[in-house]
Order: sequence, then structure tokens, then C-alpha cells
Amino acid sequence: MSQGTEMDRANRMRWDGGKGHYEVYYLTFNHLESGCGFWIRHTMNAPLDGRDAYFQMWFSCFDPSDPGKSFGIKKKFATAEMEKRDAPFRLSIGDSYLENGRLKGRLSGGGREAAWDLEYSVGAKPHLHLPEMFYKKDIADTTVLSPAVAAKFNGTITVNGRRFEFKGDPGCQTHLWGRKHARRWAWGHCNAFDGHPDSVFEGLTVHLKKAGVSLPPISVLYFKHAGEEYRFTELATAILGCKGEFETGRWTFSAKDATRMVKGEITCGDADMIRADYSDPDGEPSYCHNTEVARARLTFYKRKHIFDGWSEMDTIESGNAAHVEFAGRAADPKVKNVIQDIS
Repeated sequence: MSQGTEMDRANRMRWDGGKGHYEVYYLTFNHLESGCGFWIRHTMNAPLDGRDAYFQMWFSCFDPSDPGKSFGIKKKFATAEMEKRDAPFRLSIGDSYLENGRLKGRLSGGGREAAWDLEYSVGAKPHLHLPEMFYKKDIADTTVLSPAVAAKFNGTITVNGRRFEFKGDPGCQTHLWGRKHARRWAWGHCNAFDGHPDSVFEGLTVHLKKAGVSLPPISVLYFKHAGEEYRFTELATAILGCKGEFETGRWTFSAKDATRMVKGEITCGDADMIRADYSDPDGEPSYCHNTEVARARLTFYKRKHIFDGWSEMDTIESGNAAHVEFAGRAADPKVKNVIQDIS
């Protein structure tokens, strides 16, 4: 299978025109020169209650040097304003579009204006967050993968007249779809570790609810460092080898197998985050508190045998270019900045 075909399959829209489905394509990335972070979302929702399906474009900018300048805007579009193509993949919503390795668009309203024209590297193959069987059968309420988990961005963004030029700056592109968001989750990403541009982290800690019963949290974690991959995404490694705990602003996690272990933490301040209000197809709300300018720290350990003690091998950090979100069924009142609807 060619790389292009793999990317087309990874990004292909799963919505078949029916009800009870939502779908998201998001890109998170950093402009290292300024320290600013960005979050662009292409979304759709097909409600269960008979209302028409709709699409949205979202744009958020995070400025760690002056959080008062951070903002998010979103705009709603009718299905007639959307065009899609499976191969080669392309999704157009209003004046904006997303392709494998390229996105261009603009949004304006509420005193804000943003325009973007970017290319990004897609990598060798998509990153699967979940066990492979989840992609073969319709098991999970939400399915997620990253066609470009360690992308490099080139191009420009203009925000309220301020121009950002990207020259191989780090980020990712992810695609998710399903029937319903999880009850609670923390998500994180970083491929902008200080002094380690080739290191990557991508992970989730999820609280699920099935048949009215809240299940213990499950974490799926992926690391790449010093040319070595640490993949904890299958059921056995996730259940037996991973742990994760979070509250708004702080997520700690760990993963280990017989001879390797990683401990990590991602933190951010309340002012660093923007709240995004989601709606499931069944109408239940969900609240996501997101930032692209968080702090991350990973520590790697090794041992020769399972009876040996752990030896610390390396610690890597990102000062303000990690991505993280904390979400659940209630809004956190400490996060004051909320994405503005300009529809």
C-alpha cells in the first residue's frame, strides 16, 4: 500500500449521511520563534433528534507571553457548504479546506480575524491510538488515529494582522469519529522537546461509562526518543503497563514493560487554556479545556531483568510547546476563556 493511500484511508470521512455521528479533524502545532500555539478543527455533527447535520470550522491561538491575547472562534456551516473527496483526501468547509499534508482557510468575526496557508509532513504511516481491532470493527463510541503524529509545518498564519511564518515547526494532525465522546479524558501531545526535535509523545487517559457503569481509567501512551519507540497501545500493555491521573491543569502518567519505563507529566495554568463546548449527537454537552502551550517532562528508565532496579536514562522537557486538554461533562469555572461562536 502506498503512503498516499494509507493517508487517504486514515483521513477518509466515516460519516455515511446518517444520524448519530460526529467527526473531527484537528491540527495542533507551535510557532517556536514566538512561542505561540495553534489549534484548528474541521468538525461535523449529525444529531439524533432529526435536526440537520452541520459542519464547523474552529480556530484558536494561544499566546503564552500574554494570555489575554489568546482566543478561539468557531463558525457553523450547512452540509451544502461542505465538499468531500476520499482519494486523494480533501475536505472543504466554507472557504477552508484540508488535504493530506495541506490546509488553507480563514475565519473572521467577533472582532477577530485569522487566515492560514500551511503544508505539513505526513510521515511514514498513521499512528493508531487504540488496539488494531478497534479499527476493524465498530467497537468504540469514539475511534481516533493520527495520520501525522510528528508533523513539521511550513507556511503562514495571519492573526488580527500579525503574521507568523512557519519553517519546519512542530505539530500533529489527528482524525476522530464516533457516536459519543468519553465521559472524561485527558489528551496530550508533544514533538517539541527542548534539544530533542525528533522525540515524540502522544497519549490518552480515558474514563468510559458503559451500561450506566463508570469504568476504571484506561491509558494508551506512545513515546519516541533516542531512536527508540515505546508503544503502549494494545489492550495488554494499556491495562497492565499504563497508569494515568488528571485534573484540570495537570496530568501525570506512566508506562512500563519488562525492561523499560517512562514517567511523565504535563501541566499548564488556568490562563493558558481555552474552553471548547462540544455537543454529542444525542445532545449531551461536553466541555474541553485545551492549550497548545503547556509544559511537559518525560523521564526514561531501563533495567536488564525484571528483578533489577530501574536506572534513570534520560529526562526531556518542553517549556511551553506541549499540547494538552482536560475534558468532561462539566465546565471548569477556573478556565475563563471560552471559544466564541461567530456563526
